[in-house]
Order: sequence, then structure tokens, then C-alpha cells
Amino acid sequence: MIGLIDHSLPDKGFSAKPYYPEDPLATLIRNPAIISTFLSKKAPLVWDEQIKIHQVLDYFFNFFLEGRSLSYVPKTVTRIRQHTSSEQISLKRNLFEPYGKGKVLAAYKERLNSSGQLTFCQHEALDKGLLANSYQLIRSGRKMEAFELSSQISWDRITQYDWYKPWGFSGFSKILGLNRGPLIFYYLQRFLGRA
Repeated sequence: MIGLIDHSLPDKGFSAKPYYPEDPLATLIRNPAIISTFLSKKAPLVWDEQIKIHQVLDYFFNFFLEGRSLSYVPKTVTRIRQHTSSEQISLKRNLFEPYGKGKVLAAYKERLNSSGQLTFCQHEALDKGLLANSYQLIRSGRKMEAFELSSQISWDRITQYDWYKPWGFSGFSKILGLNRGPLIFYYLQRFLGRA
């Protein structure tokens, strides 16, 4: 049993939206976990203490990569207790830095693809994460890093994803190309007062 955070619930309640009930690894990628409760029938993996920022995501990526399954708990099991020490890694570093997170997702995609394990749901979840991080980089003026992440997206299958929007960032990027589409979309959003 693993409790995942659901940001739509009040008081930061723990639960999860099963985006892909048949594919726990794809669900983890699309909705990264924050652990509240963790039970395993087999001996759990060893935490990679060399990873400073995405250690939890990496642990559960490897956990589900080995074929383990996930059970969802649709109610609040516990409440968040956040440590406030200034030495806490989540306070010292930006856990949501888009380039770093995008590189982690690109590495997972490559790893799954090279092992022949990459499912459609995982492809969709990884591409959504790569696109979202790419857009954050465009918004912060980091165009080269955004283009680097965008090049990892499977543009040939993007129109098959449930989140693809022809008039959204994904559509502009697909239709107008990676050099122009993202920037035109961003500047249009700025002109409309949305960015």
C-alpha cells in the first residue's frame, strides 16, 4: 500500500488519481509520489543515497520497473508532517527545477525504451512530463534547454495522447515545429495576459 498525495484534496490529504490503473509505473511518472505509507511483500529496494533531489521518484521507478503492483487508497490515511530544519534537502534545493526533472524523465524513457519495456501509457506520461518541463523552461527564458528536452518527446505519436491539444502548447509545438511553435505559443499567451 502506498499513499500518494492528491493536490486537489483539502489539507494535503493522501490518496491518488489512478491515471493508468493497469500501469502503476506510468501513474507514478504522471503523478509523482510522496510517501505516506509503504508496505511491501518482498524485501524493498535499497535507497540510492547518491541521488540528492529525485531520490523518492528514482526509488519508486525502480520498484515498479521490477514488476511490482500498486494498490490505491481512496481516502486520507495520514496527514503531512513537514520538517522545517534549514538543513532539509527539500528546503536547500529546488526539487521542481524543470531542466533537472526533465533530464530524469528523459533518462527513464531511454532506459525503458532500450529494455523493451516502454508501454504506451508510460510513453504518454513521460512525454507529458517532458513537455511540461520544456514549457517551464521557455517561460523562464531558457530556450536551449527547452529545445533539448523537447527533442526527447515522441512527436510522431503525440496526437494519440489524451492530453494533446491542437491549440495548446503541444499542438503549436507539433504543427509549427520545435524552433517556432513553443515560442509562438508562449508569446501569444503573454500577449493574451496568460503567461
